[in-house]
Amino acid sequence: MKIELLLQRIKDINNKYDQFAKLTGEHFNVFSVLGLSSAENSHSLFIAELLNPQGSHGQQDLYLNLFFKQFDLINDHYIDTTAKITTEKYIGEINKDYDQGGRIDILIEYPAHPEKNIIIENKIYARDQYLQLHRYAQAYKDARIVYLTLDGAEPTSESLGNLEPDDIICISYREHILKWLDECIEKSSSLPIIRETLIQYRTLIKQLTNQCSNKGKEMEISNIILDSEENFNAAKQIANAVNSMDRIHDVLLDFMRSKFKNKYGTDFIKICLFKEYSINLQLTYADQGKAFQIGVVPLLNNVWPWKAKFNWKNIEEANIIHKLLCEHITNESGKDIKSTIGYESGQNYICRIPFGSLGTQSYLFHKPEITFADYKWLSNPENQEEIAEYALKLCNEIIQFLRDNIKNPEVKFLI
Repeated sequence: MKIELLLQRIKDINNKYDQFAKLTGEHFNVFSVLGLSSAENSHSLFIAELLNPQGSHGQQDLYLNLFFKQFDLINDHYIDTTAKITTEKYIGEINKDYDQGGRIDILIEYPAHPEKNIIIENKIYARDQYLQLHRYAQAYKDARIVYLTLDGAEPTSESLGNLEPDDIICISYREHILKWLDECIEKSSSLPIIRETLIQYRTLIKQLTNQCSNKGKEMEISNIILDSEENFNAAKQIANAVNSMDRIHDVLLDFMRSKFKNKYGTDFIKICLFKEYSINLQLTYADQGKAFQIGVVPLLNNVWPWKAKFNWKNIEEANIIHKLLCEHITNESGKDIKSTIGYESGQNYICRIPFGSLGTQSYLFHKPEITFADYKWLSNPENQEEIAEYALKLCNEIIQFLRDNIKNPEVKFLI
């Protein structure tokens, strides 16, 4: 079957089930309506409430037991209604060596059995922090650490510190959380409010993990693909093409960085020196947040601040400039530039400046899925050129601002 005909048949199936969804109200999802689809804290709160034996669901440790059964932890952990569930558990201020402090997403704590505590680190789109899991292990030395991501990815070595990968239990929303929710829904058959809420949450998880929420639709599409080897090969070509489109941001980022190199000689721009400290500018794309951004960061002898062990107060002047830059870009009227503080510790400011929009199409995508319109717009060479020029213009503004506001004659400008 030709690719065009295969796509048309799948389109017909999509249209049919889309009509069913409209008739049954399947498209309505309270989590999406409230803008909670990719908010990690909201997912942690919902999961923690289900796990909590004293939770508002009134089912005591039912869902907690199902959770431990799902991960073969039932024999290793003391399961009863004394479990204390806490979200955003504060374990102290992050110290200058980054080996203590922070906040644990979900902590399952047994006051009488501290050796049975479990830490759950929940990652939807956020990146690992430096020594993050290492710090949690220091705070609760006997606790098991569960690392929850959309696809079951392992934590980075920077987050592990002295921990070994085998010390961490990696689970995914795609597989483990969905199976757990299936069991929770089954056990909640006589509890309509809880059951329907769980079904909506399960639908949301399938959307986040790019899975079909309708088994009938999935089966029909599979049957067409497996109807012949020709169909199967055509489907593989389509899948490869879609995977290539998913890399459009890498292609565009390489294009923009080439523009930077043509103008500045490098894509990592050192703007000025405060003795051994430098202020630097770099163009990046944050896949987790679906955003192109320009980062303005201080380095100590070319070492990233979260990897360098030094006293932030030694670069007080650079910190003040970073703060002024954040305020300037945030408050500048008539512009679509917004500034966010990506990290703050010891009065240090690292400025992350997301792109805004050009015309009617936004290319700052803070959402779980890039739409057809987004892919089409980003793939247009004229739009790519416009984005690159916009990035260069923003960089020029940042550099000029620093030149205008740094009055210290000892500061050496490098560009």
